Amino acid sequence: MTAQTQTISRKTQVRSVIIAGCVLLFFGLYVLAFLIPDVLRTIGGPTSLTMPEAAAQITEGQVYATLEGGTWVCDSIAYVRGPSSSGTRRIEVKSTNAFYMDAAGDVAVWVSLSGEVNCDELQTTTPSGYVEPMQQNTRMDLAGDGQMGNVATANTFLEMCGFCGHTNSLIGTVFGAVFTLLGVSLISWWWIKLRHDLAPADIDIDTYQENNPI
Repeated sequence: MTAQTQTISRKTQVRSVIIAGCVLLFFGLYVLAFLIPDVLRTIGGPTSLTMPEAAAQITEGQVYATLEGGTWVCDSIAYVRGPSSSGTRRIEVKSTNAFYMDAAGDVAVWVSLSGEVNCDELQTTTPSGYVEPMQQNTRMDLAGDGQMGNVATANTFLEMCGFCGHTNSLIGTVFGAVFTLLGVSLISWWWIKLRHDLAPADIDIDTYQENNPI
């Protein structure tokens, strides 16, 4: 490998490092900007609400809450499948969706839970997470799948992310902090190397005399 080739290779490596550092720093800060407020907002834990209370209070936006006093509609269980996270080609259940309904049949909540959960397991599960009014596109999708027939008596519809909350936000914040630190480290390494490369080199006296004879 010639000296010129080595120089080009070193420049390419340095360029790759600074690009990687900037990407990691930007991504880390982006994640932290979204999740730190979420961690602070959920640090006190979810608010306990009965189903009628949820229907009355959650009219817009998201509320971090635990819903009580309802029953699971097992006929509405639907599984979302996708490629295995282990890297194999196997298809696995990513999440479980089901309706949670109050005793009077007036309030229905479409709950998404992580992983595969059967009807028996649902009976010991109290839904907890971010609750919001059901979006129109969700309602149309459920109607198209025939799910709305399972809660035909309901007048108020909500939806919940049952795997969202303080723990997941905290884990995401830790990853965001790690990415940020890695990005800062790579950029710092690049800056130190740049200053070193721009610093005046020590002059070899023999080389100087050969190039500048008296």
